Amino acid sequence: MADVPQPVLDKLKAQGRRVLRVRSEGLRSEIYGVLEEARIGRGQAYIMRGLQPGETFDPTTDSMAISPLGHLFPVKRRSKPHFASAPGDPPARDTGRLMESVKVVSLDETNLLALVGPDPAAFQGRAYYPAYLEFGTRAVAPRSFMRPALERFKQAIASGTGRPA
Repeated sequence: MADVPQPVLDKLKAQGRRVLRVRSEGLRSEIYGVLEEARIGRGQAYIMRGLQPGETFDPTTDSMAISPLGHLFPVKRRSKPHFASAPGDPPARDTGRLMESVKVVSLDETNLLALVGPDPAAFQGRAYYPAYLEFGTRAVAPRSFMRPALERFKQAIASGTGRPA
C-alpha cells in the first residue's frame, strides 16, 4: 500500500472528527425525541411517596394509603400527580431530569468513539435511574428510550438520509 501524504491524513482525520460530532449530536437528538414522544396518561398511576424517617403525619397535607396487602400507611402528597407510562412505552416526563441529562457524555476524537446518553453527573447525588427505566427491574417493566432511538438512528444512517424519519 502506498504511503498517504500527511496533509491527506490530517484532512481525513478532521472529517472523521466532524462526522463523529454531528452523528453523536444526532443520536442525542433522537433519544430526546423518543422521550418527547412519550404519551402522558397511558398508565395514569397516581404515585405518592411514603413518610420519610423523622417526618410526622400532618392531616392538612398528608393522607393515608392502602398497601396491596390492605394495610393503611401515611403518605405525603406530591405537589402534582405523576402519570406513569405503560410498560414498553418510553418513560413519561415528570421532573424532566432524565431528558435534560441526555447529552454527549464522552467524545473520543482520536478513536472516533462517542458515548451518548444520560449523564450521571446531572443527577447530583439523586438516584441514577435511567438503567432501571431502560432495562426494568423485578417489579417494573422496561420503559426503553435508548434502544428505540438507536434503532431509528441506525436505520436513518443505513438509508443514507442521515436523519431519522
